[in-house]
Amino acid sequence: MYGPTGKKLFKAYPFRNLGNSHVFIAATTYEHGSLFGGRIYLLEEFGGVFRIAWQSEPLSALGASGKHFAIHDVDRDGIHELSFATDCFGTGGGHSSLYLFVLKSRRLYELSIEFDWTNHSRGPIPKITLLPDTDGSLTRSYHKVLEEIATQVGFLESVRNPDLDNPLHADIRWHRDNGSIKTGPVLLHYYDGSPRMRSSITASFDEDDITWTAYFKGPVVAYLKKRNKHCVIYCPENIYHWPTCLCRVGKLLLIGTREDGIIVYNVEEKFLAQFLAHGNNEFREVSTIHLANGVVVVDDSFRVPPSFFVRFAR
Repeated sequence: MYGPTGKKLFKAYPFRNLGNSHVFIAATTYEHGSLFGGRIYLLEEFGGVFRIAWQSEPLSALGASGKHFAIHDVDRDGIHELSFATDCFGTGGGHSSLYLFVLKSRRLYELSIEFDWTNHSRGPIPKITLLPDTDGSLTRSYHKVLEEIATQVGFLESVRNPDLDNPLHADIRWHRDNGSIKTGPVLLHYYDGSPRMRSSITASFDEDDITWTAYFKGPVVAYLKKRNKHCVIYCPENIYHWPTCLCRVGKLLLIGTREDGIIVYNVEEKFLAQFLAHGNNEFREVSTIHLANGVVVVDDSFRVPPSFFVRFAR
């Protein structure tokens, strides 16, 4: 069905309101391949055809395709309300919104949760907002309805403290155990199985029993093949200082980063050390590290003897 929206309907629920002979249809549309463009529509029968009685602003594709969409009569007056949810996330944060559209007043109420994930050390910080923010018994009553719907559908679960025994939250666990250190001993927590990070890989290499992997806007993870366990060995405090490259030099793992220089991990002693320069050569932002003729080459520009790192990395 296309009808007055001009778009294919993804979901459609017909209903009637008390005191009105017209049929109403609450419907969602979805723009295939587009992040935005879907909408919630309220269609009303009129003279044998349907007209658009109300439409939402463009929603993210995930929300419009049915994250939550329902019809209610919350005040039991025979006139229905619509509730729907949408969200949009990137690697640095995002937001989720739960809406209640009240047909008889043509008003939209919103419960919004905003997240900031740019700092690994503090975890996701949710900010909950209710709109409109005007006071009044009617507004409070519909905000209460939003609270009840949010509880029923699990909308607020993402706000609760993350389960640090879940490997998906291994980065947060590392910072809880180690703070924001870049130099000093580290406490490792081992998870069963292979890594389950949610971001892409920036660097990786295999050794006999360990796979070392660096993640975009994420940590560096060691996977112990024989034990079938993994752990985070280093995680930047700021996600934009992500690890970019890896190089093994004896008992040391050299981690090039974006803005944090070179982080050196002593594999045997589980100790970190940060290096931002060698002599007059600064290397805060590092793209490549490799060994050539027994010398560490940084960004194909600086040549550093391995003894420089070994001497300071405990």
